[in-house]
Amino acid sequence: MKMRAFSFLLAMLLLMLAALSCSTPEDTPGNEKDPGGEEIEDPTEGDNGDVEENPYNVPDSLPEVTFDGREFNIWYYRDAYRAFFYSENKIGDLIPDAIWNSLAATEERFDVDIIATMGADNEGAYNTAIIAQLQTGATDFDVSHMSDRQGGNMSVADMLLNIRSMPQFDFSKPWWSPNTVESLTYQDRMYLISTAMSWQGLGATQVVFFNKKMMDDHEIEYPYQAVLDGKWYLEDMIYYAQNMYQDVNNNGKDEEDIFGILMPQEMYSVIPSYGIELVTKSIDGEELIFNGSDDRMYDLVDQYHYILNESDFGYATVRDDTAQMFMAEQSLFLTIQLDYITLLRNAEFEYGIVPYPMLDDMQEEYFAGHTDRFFVIPNTCKDTDFVATILEAMSAEGYRQITPAVYETALKGRYTRDDSSVKMLEIINAGRLQDFSYIYVTDACTRALADVVIADQSNNYASYYASKTAMVEARLEELQTKFSEMMY
Repeated sequence: MKMRAFSFLLAMLLLMLAALSCSTPEDTPGNEKDPGGEEIEDPTEGDNGDVEENPYNVPDSLPEVTFDGREFNIWYYRDAYRAFFYSENKIGDLIPDAIWNSLAATEERFDVDIIATMGADNEGAYNTAIIAQLQTGATDFDVSHMSDRQGGNMSVADMLLNIRSMPQFDFSKPWWSPNTVESLTYQDRMYLISTAMSWQGLGATQVVFFNKKMMDDHEIEYPYQAVLDGKWYLEDMIYYAQNMYQDVNNNGKDEEDIFGILMPQEMYSVIPSYGIELVTKSIDGEELIFNGSDDRMYDLVDQYHYILNESDFGYATVRDDTAQMFMAEQSLFLTIQLDYITLLRNAEFEYGIVPYPMLDDMQEEYFAGHTDRFFVIPNTCKDTDFVATILEAMSAEGYRQITPAVYETALKGRYTRDDSSVKMLEIINAGRLQDFSYIYVTDACTRALADVVIADQSNNYASYYASKTAMVEARLEELQTKFSEMMY
């Protein structure tokens, strides 16, 4: 980092951040300058201008050590992904500057030079280059920024180090998602790092937007209080949406009509958002169990089949199109990733944000499934004290500086439309979850809902489950064996 001139990449960064809403499922759009150039209030100041206690100023448990100017090198591919965790200079833009500040604070505190190096310009070449280096027993990097499933594959191949064995990582701190830590830990091993040092996971979190004007017109109470009371259920969302459909062009259900619920047909991270674990762990943490016969999964498939196939008020298409349709006031609800708020901020109507509803009263809390790109430590690392210290420090500084920039100022101040949505964002953030089965198992777990309801346009989950059981159980047995035999 350390103040190198990089004007071309900075210009490209701004272009890429504006274009990321048309990206792959793991991509998320970046921050943009405040429209109109309005000054953003400091989130630590109260209405009277007095400085309030900063809730993000949480101390870490790291020792005060120095590394005498040592380089800490992060490998990545594609600058669009780098923008979520690294900024070369301050550029007068809220989130990139917060990222720069967090890196500078870590560099100054530990006397290190944090460098981000592009290992290749595409994912295939990047993965090949990393594996080739690992096979030589030496790497040009301390940490690699990986796609979610490739990180899982490399951990199963014993190419990564188990971060549960490194005392520098304090998983009780708020820069770690407790749901994700629990989900990704197996046999007391975890290899994939998803923390506040990057804001990509937060942006890729599943939420529900709703059109407040349509609710007002139909005299529907906003669901905020139901959420706070722990009584916001999928059947409520269906009830509110079921009378919204309008066949605008009189030719049947299509993208020009008005709906009650819009949703992306990809359905990433939807199943865990209802608290359904298709793969669970035994009480002693040793076995992996296929939970595909869960009654709640049958119920979820039935309800989504009713919304999309048996009724007229639900509609699913590609993500960007659903967002544009919601922008055009064509739906009461939109289920989508949180980062689409950067597009919806331009809406001419008032909207609100709530977490995914609970499926039933067996669910005791709200969950928010998400994807992410992980940081991983290669098994060639010879100084885990150094690497773990800097990663934990970057995570802590990310929570102190990047999270307030994204969450307090950008999301709460500029993009959300009311104070109640702020409370909803806090609930959503607390419930974020990266699912073990998405990373390690098969599409039979992660795409079950989309395969049955979208692809087959049915609710025949029993047949789907029966056809996938042998394959899933074989994969789980393979994982159990490989985790137990890992050297690292």
